[in-house]
Amino acid sequence: RSDKQRVLQMMGCTQDSPAYEAILQIYEELAVEIQQRLHPAALAVFGTIDNEHAAENLSVDSPVLYVLTTVGAEISRFSAERFAQKDYLGGMLADIMADDCLFQLDAILEETLKAACRERGLGIRARLEAPRDLPMSVQKLIWQRTEAARELGVRISSGQMYDPVKSMGYLLLLTEDTEKWEFCHDCGNCPAVECRMRRAVRITVQLAGKEMHPEVIDCRANENILEALRRQHLYL
Repeated sequence: RSDKQRVLQMMGCTQDSPAYEAILQIYEELAVEIQQRLHPAALAVFGTIDNEHAAENLSVDSPVLYVLTTVGAEISRFSAERFAQKDYLGGMLADIMADDCLFQLDAILEETLKAACRERGLGIRARLEAPRDLPMSVQKLIWQRTEAARELGVRISSGQMYDPVKSMGYLLLLTEDTEKWEFCHDCGNCPAVECRMRRAVRITVQLAGKEMHPEVIDCRANENILEALRRQHLYL
């Protein structure tokens, strides 16, 4: 089931937001309906990388886990119906609640995969995702190796996107070092810099001067200070 506080965080809705009470009420109204429409499932298959899909960070015969997760198609249809009825807030909430549940699958799946890896004397040295780490063609490879069409009815488009859309695929690069466990999505390298669930290290700069009170601003990795100032509407 979706986590209320995390969903509100993903919406950028805090207790002092003008719409907080309205959003909270709609969330409570939707919670049971959303849960009834979720059909979470995960597929994970041990394998290796062939010549066709080898890359700079993924050599031929690298041992990997192919992973595909989904919460099913029904939730997306429900969200689309809400938008069609001009219930935009309900549709958006339903969509975000589905995203939250898809992300939660990782936490549930992690312990199962850890046990399976430990049985084989393996750890995880990297999590690779498309398009950040690998070309989009790896989406089809994951889909094929997990036999997602036969097992779960998941389809894939010519643009390498999964259907249902609330589905996710990734590779876990395996190692014989059982102490290594890099399972989680790496927010620090993720291009979605505006994501409200971002778990990157916080970089701050303190500004001080004769004509101003000390102020602390947030910076992004690889961003220079002038860019950070301008992005936060502080001009020299």
